[in-house]
Amino acid sequence: MDRENVDILLASSPANVFYISDIPCTCTAPNRLLFTVFQASPVFCVLTRTGAFKLIITNSALELASKSCWINDIITYKTGTYIVRPQGVSTQNQRLSSDVLIETLKENKPKVLALEKPVLNYELHEKIRKSLPGTKLIDASPLFKELRMIKTTEEIRRVKEATRILGSATMKTINSIEKGITELELDNILKTAILCEGGDSWHQTTIATGPENGPDIFNQASKRKIVSGDIIRLDIGCLYQGYTADNARTVAVKPVTREAEKIYDAVKEATDRAIDVMKPGIKICEIHQLITDIVKQKYDVNYTRGNVGHGVGVELYDNPEVTANNEQKLLPGMTISIEAPYHKLGIGGFIVEDSILITDKGCEDLTTMSRELFVV
Repeated sequence: MDRENVDILLASSPANVFYISDIPCTCTAPNRLLFTVFQASPVFCVLTRTGAFKLIITNSALELASKSCWINDIITYKTGTYIVRPQGVSTQNQRLSSDVLIETLKENKPKVLALEKPVLNYELHEKIRKSLPGTKLIDASPLFKELRMIKTTEEIRRVKEATRILGSATMKTINSIEKGITELELDNILKTAILCEGGDSWHQTTIATGPENGPDIFNQASKRKIVSGDIIRLDIGCLYQGYTADNARTVAVKPVTREAEKIYDAVKEATDRAIDVMKPGIKICEIHQLITDIVKQKYDVNYTRGNVGHGVGVELYDNPEVTANNEQKLLPGMTISIEAPYHKLGIGGFIVEDSILITDKGCEDLTTMSRELFVV
């Protein structure tokens, strides 16, 4: 905020409100009610350059905010829910959310206000602009992306635990694979295992099998049964206390064709080599180049990929994204899922993906599962 000369930073998207306050308001929270009512009952975090934090939330969520949020300055607004509280506890506030927000902003008299322009609805944006005529409004989105890119010790702890939970749940799912079992049955095993291991939820649980479903990026678990020769793609995003682990593995059901082995060998070597070179100072575009070059050399000269990995954090796709034009250097504290997916209709989907922590001297692979092709 000092660098950008920002007086107030306003968080309004569920992901950034959670990032600042720890209040469970995202689509993957254990109870997603705050996310479900987000349009009618938004949550805001107001950060001042002096270090003051304020949470603005519907009056009906006061108890939740008091239990889950570290911010002490909680301001409530009008709600349609009737709650009888003990004497002395905050009573029903009859002001609208927008009025409370603008009043709070005015109190701080900001010269520069950073707000999430792509997220904030036009009506509220205009109301803020007209209420603060001398204030410069800038987009806060780049600031939040930069902030979330480098993880704190607590964030790293959560990503590590999410990765442990995901590894255990994935292996339980792999060990349950047999001929005749369906994608839906495996999906139920996976989700149950995530919850039993202590996970909160998931971003996605892609279990895609065979020559048609396997290469389908958005495959929805179906009643399709596992048969001999299937390639099974498991690509899973698991959450622990709001933080993501995104790992993937490939399973082959005997007999395994030579073609399938060649594809997987290329995917695995590209991922292995990328992890080997990841350390502070390496440009992200160099990782992308390395991965795509290896797959081209070992299997398909036409191989192309928009990204071969992405940051993981409060969202499944956090910064940095591992793309060909990203000149950002790897920095300690980044948590990145690295991958080299290959999808071929008529054969299957192939992937191996690990969660990597960039350390001061190199990197730590948080994923402990074998990267070898699982054969059942």
